Amino acid sequence: MKILFLAANPQSTSRLKLDTELREIEEALKLSRQSNEFELIQKWDVRPRDFRRALLKYEPDIVHFSGHGEGKTGLV
Repeated sequence: MKILFLAANPQSTSRLKLDTELREIEEALKLSRQSNEFELIQKWDVRPRDFRRALLKYEPDIVHFSGHGEGKTGLV
């Protein structure tokens, strides 16, 4: 099962603990009984076009997005 972790934390926004969040996901996957069935793919500092390209390139089963969604330019 492919899991795509996408992260975005622009400098103009408050800092998120994205590295901590990813570490917790990795640890949980390692502790699972089916840990060898997971592939975790990471993409950092994603822009909207990077998001679309990663979905097309990796064809993930699960997408985990961590980032800001502020105002009209935020995540919808």
